[in-house]
Amino acid sequence: MPSGKRCMVESEQHGSCTLAVLTVVTNVVIIPNLLNLVTYLHGTMHMGVSASATTTTNFFGATSGFAMIAAFLSDSYITRFRTMLLFGPFMFLGLWIARTASLPSFTPSTSLQH
Repeated sequence: MPSGKRCMVESEQHGSCTLAVLTVVTNVVIIPNLLNLVTYLHGTMHMGVSASATTTTNFFGATSGFAMIAAFLSDSYITRFRTMLLFGPFMFLGLWIARTASLPSFTPSTSLQH
């Protein structure tokens, strides 16, 4: 923007279209992950369909809740750097847990014993 010109905000629109597009894009990313997690829990972990759907819903609800708490703490009380120091290890722990899910020793056997 050239110096001397001011950015004028339109009185009709304040970014609502951008917000709507970002919401759609977020849902396009999250919903396939939900479905894949239900399939993983049902197929690999041998949970029932209802139990896998409930577990997935609880997991994503808790994840969203913790993200809101972390965002509030970051915006209100601590700096961005301290937020990364505080919550970064949790991110790497989650990545490590996701990586170990592919190891055969961490998955149940294919023969179901009752």
